[in-house]
Amino acid sequence: MGVEDEVAPVVLEFWSNYVSSIAEEQFQYPAGETQPEWMEGAKANVCQAISELVQKIIYPPSDITETWDGDSKRTFKVFRVDVRDIIAESYETLRDALTDLFIDFTLRALEAKNWLELEAGLFGLVSIADAFNDKVDERLIRLFDQPLLSAVSENEGVPGITRRTTVEAVAALDHFFLRNPRFLPQVLPFLLVALALPATAHSAAKSFATLCSECRKSLTGELDSFFQMYQRFLTYPTAEEFTKSKLLEGIAAIVQALDTEEKQLVGVRQLFQFVAQDAMQAINVTKGGHDAEQGQVLALTTLKCLTSIGRALQALDEEVVDLESENHHSTFWSSGPGKEIQNQIVNFVNYLTQVFPGDDEIIEAACNVLRTGFKEAIPGPFVLPPSAAVDFIVKTNVQTPRLPYVLDTACCWLSSHRHNPPEGFSDHAQRLLQHDIGIMQALQHPRNDPEIAVGCIELIQNFTNSNPRILTQQHPDILAGLFGFTIESVKSPEVLPKRAAAKLWKDVFELAGNTHSQHQGTAQDILNHFGPSITYALISNVCGEVDQTSLEHIIVPLRALIKSDRNARMYIANSLGEQPLLQRYQQESGVQDLVRKFIESMTR
Repeated sequence: MGVEDEVAPVVLEFWSNYVSSIAEEQFQYPAGETQPEWMEGAKANVCQAISELVQKIIYPPSDITETWDGDSKRTFKVFRVDVRDIIAESYETLRDALTDLFIDFTLRALEAKNWLELEAGLFGLVSIADAFNDKVDERLIRLFDQPLLSAVSENEGVPGITRRTTVEAVAALDHFFLRNPRFLPQVLPFLLVALALPATAHSAAKSFATLCSECRKSLTGELDSFFQMYQRFLTYPTAEEFTKSKLLEGIAAIVQALDTEEKQLVGVRQLFQFVAQDAMQAINVTKGGHDAEQGQVLALTTLKCLTSIGRALQALDEEVVDLESENHHSTFWSSGPGKEIQNQIVNFVNYLTQVFPGDDEIIEAACNVLRTGFKEAIPGPFVLPPSAAVDFIVKTNVQTPRLPYVLDTACCWLSSHRHNPPEGFSDHAQRLLQHDIGIMQALQHPRNDPEIAVGCIELIQNFTNSNPRILTQQHPDILAGLFGFTIESVKSPEVLPKRAAAKLWKDVFELAGNTHSQHQGTAQDILNHFGPSITYALISNVCGEVDQTSLEHIIVPLRALIKSDRNARMYIANSLGEQPLLQRYQQESGVQDLVRKFIESMTR
């Protein structure tokens, strides 16, 4: 075994270099071109070396590994990783011969029920699986035509490491199963068994979600059995946040593949029944004062499962193209029978955040549920009315945990409606803007919470880039406070608000100089009002109030100002004239010369 062999780890470097050299040499000879006579012998050496190394990565029986100390376990794991890298690199040289080597090794171990050798064979296959394509299928079929997965599932004596590597092999070969869906009836029950074991539950759940997503159209006829499977899974001790969310994600992908919205609604209702069980339990254990911590875990599980379901229900890219070309604007989910689902989503988000208002993870998870529908180009269960996200966001305040993430969610909401604003968009956008202004007023100065200040500024930047006219609908005094906050951020020693504000003003300056934009006039109005004060703030930074790492962030908007506004030279000259240090020496010709050269260098 590798752990007992002091020579094996030493020679790995030799074989790694040998394999690399052979691969590089082979690359010099395109397919069909005659290779040197020595190449076949070199390949045989590589194949022999891999055969020997596979023997050395076999785990010893548990009665031996249990006696290992921490260093021995680490050494063996590192050895296996190094061998895996050599195997992966040698695939380009050996290709089918290497695939056959591991398949034959695995099949011999399966026949002999030597589970640790079987693990080593599958470990080798996983090492090269990324390089597989459909030409390898006939070889893999030879492996999966045998009762490999059922044998690993049903034999109680199979070691945990073998079960885990088998699950990893299923995950690594997901494209093979997509091309050969006839194997899915043996793969998915195998993953169900693996879900019951703590050692394999997480990797089995990930594989289940991936396979269901990739093979969704082949599995719609099995949907009822998947719901039964999930019901059975809930009795396992491994049924927790991650595994639940992955299984529901996989089942939701199959629901998405159903051919009518009516059928999808039936499937989504069933999914939401499972989600509602956790939500109700979270509320009951919390309000009953039994176990607030468990209540928080269940609430978080509810929201994360909702997000996973929402992502899996998103229309596939090819479906979006088809439906958009047909000008498809279904109201099934927004005002038809599916409206109940959207109401439930909003209720889940609102109620759980009310029960756990001070929990940062709950707030972030709630935002993720809302964001799920933002990327959708066509109607769907999670494409909520515009008011849903805005209503949630405007309930927050400076004490809300993860407020910067909430403000970023507002940015995502604006971006999602930038090119196709829905009915009532302007009113909802105004509500968001007023909320942002309220947070800035409560914050008073960016230094009081730089992270929140950045979130506020980035939201203003998003308004500027999407539709700055929304900004100018505010009272002039409000606008003065809003842009004043961003100017104070530029002046502030806090690095992140300074950079965020500088980036905002760069966008304003560029928009003011963009003759092709319908919003140029609005940006020019903003510049006319605040040009002198923002220029002074930027120049003050250049004159010594900024650290070296942020200087470039200040120079970029200054250059944008010079390119876009004819008054820029005057603004800069006036700002330099107001700098205390330069005022003291303003009559000296050297200083005047320096100011002139600076302005000229910036205006080139």
